[in-house]
Amino acid sequence: MNSVTLTLVAKKNTSTSNHPHHFFIYIVAIIQPLIAVPQIIGIWINQNTQGVSVLSWMGYTILALCWTIYGLQTQNRPLIIANSLNTIANALVVFGVLFS
Repeated sequence: MNSVTLTLVAKKNTSTSNHPHHFFIYIVAIIQPLIAVPQIIGIWINQNTQGVSVLSWMGYTILALCWTIYGLQTQNRPLIIANSLNTIANALVVFGVLFS
């Protein structure tokens, strides 16, 4: 593929932003970070860090940040929302383990 073809493909992919499944993806983008809430509560409120792998959560944080940056570059709102919230949630776990 040449650069003209890639540009046309990229424009074609972004022009479908009103597709009905996008509403579902926005819901998933908001719900996904909530999965970390029990871990956050366990660390910050119950002061229990036993069994929490800080290296794993650091990895999740870095990867979510990478996805956020990619979402910003491609102007993909669901990626930006989901991974910005994931970065925050994951970072709360990391900081809770490191500073408790």
